[in-house]
Amino acid sequence: RSTPKPSSAASDVYKRQMLLVVVETQIAKGDPFATLDVMFKGMNEHGITPEEIDEAIDHLLTIGSLIEVDDDCFVPTA
Repeated sequence: RSTPKPSSAASDVYKRQMLLVVVETQIAKGDPFATLDVMFKGMNEHGITPEEIDEAIDHLLTIGSLIEVDDDCFVPTA
């Protein structure tokens, strides 16, 4: 496993906010949730790596800003 490159706190916050925007945009289109596939595609369009996406998802789940409502299906809490 490769060592993650250091990132600034501001960069981490940006990635988490971008992930929430991707999820909220999918829901605004009429879907009841965003799938992992949608989240990864949306984040990849902004140059975010899979490792960074995983970290953002883990953090948002830990602090309760994102909820997994079914296998690989997520909604924001706010």
